[in-house]
Amino acid sequence: MKKSVLALTLLCLTGAFARAQDTSGAVYTMSAVSLDPPVVLIRRVEVQNHLRLTLLQKQALEEILGDPSRAGIRFSIRAEGSADKKMMEEELKRRIEAHQRGVQEEMARVLRPEQMARLSELSLQWRGLMALNDPKVAEQIGLNGEQRTQVARFVAEYRQEKSRVMQSLMQKSDHDSPDGSAKMVRLNLSELDNPLSPARKALEAARDRAEKQILSLLTDTQRKAWRKAVGEPFTFKADKQAARF
Repeated sequence: MKKSVLALTLLCLTGAFARAQDTSGAVYTMSAVSLDPPVVLIRRVEVQNHLRLTLLQKQALEEILGDPSRAGIRFSIRAEGSADKKMMEEELKRRIEAHQRGVQEEMARVLRPEQMARLSELSLQWRGLMALNDPKVAEQIGLNGEQRTQVARFVAEYRQEKSRVMQSLMQKSDHDSPDGSAKMVRLNLSELDNPLSPARKALEAARDRAEKQILSLLTDTQRKAWRKAVGEPFTFKADKQAARF
């Protein structure tokens, strides 16, 4: 059987990623662009101004974040059937998390402790209540085991709907190889910038539903802990919405 190569660009939005289609005996070349909230936010002008970054800090961050090697990861893996597909997704997630930790450690050497602390608060505001699916955040807010299980279920339902919407936005690229052995697909995220698009409405409804479900789980003490964790409310400049889902 002739082997095929699928070059798939994955936009990892708040920890989720698109799934590759099953191709028996395929070698998947996977590229991932990580949209890690702290990295996304520190690039925004209103956040930089809010954190009172100095010119030297901005230059140092530009050197870190402007480096192509920091922009994402790329690797190849053979996948045959659902078991290998699951392994492929887990390996991609592991590499993304390691990549994110490395970049954040470099950022921490540039920012002052109070700036990093505020950036963490802004990151929670950006992520919303679904951040409680993160074990570290859940521990900070004081969620018990049953609550964590319920949060994981609500977030999984949201991600299932998100995966369905993202699949609907996936388009075949015009840059396949002449012999058809290499297939390129990409996500058309422009639909998410249109408030009236079905994709945007579906994701907003799914996100709002998940956040209301999670909020209903929290005790008064936990709600206070969450408000303390996110800090003073901050208004992000309205622009492209894709990174918020």
